[in-house]
Amino acid sequence: MTTQTLPLKDIHLPPDISLWPLAPGWWMLIALLLVFVVLMARWARRHYRKMSASIHLRRQTQILLAQYAQDYESNRNAQQLAQNTNALLRRVVLSVGHLQAARFTDDKWVSFIKKHWKNTAPFPPRIDPLLVTQPYTPEPILNHSDLVACLAHLKQWLDDYIKESHRVVA
Repeated sequence: MTTQTLPLKDIHLPPDISLWPLAPGWWMLIALLLVFVVLMARWARRHYRKMSASIHLRRQTQILLAQYAQDYESNRNAQQLAQNTNALLRRVVLSVGHLQAARFTDDKWVSFIKKHWKNTAPFPPRIDPLLVTQPYTPEPILNHSDLVACLAHLKQWLDDYIKESHRVVA
């Protein structure tokens, strides 16, 4: 028989492979990507909230310290300045979660401040009397320039402490 006389049917090719429905491996990959996106969004939201809280806390402490310095410049009451500064330090320590440190007094309080001193310069020795003795003594223990220098150091300490505390928590 010749090829022209054979009763053969035309060749039918299988249909093209379509993209739909997806294979199970693709569904698992899509599910993993969705979980990853949701987790990253939650992390970014939490991180943003913590950082904005840190920025707000730092801004508020700077405003309060500036107000305390201005009050001191107007009335020269070192005792009031020391009390306000000490109270602010304790409030910041409480707000970042070091609850046990808020009970510290005298040397324990100063050693806590020294322990969290992140500045490259050595801890200024004039801060000790400002934090320990001056809040309870009406007469100024430190002169005006020492008090202003102590305020500058404490402002830097507060900034560093808030940054570090929020970095550890985040």
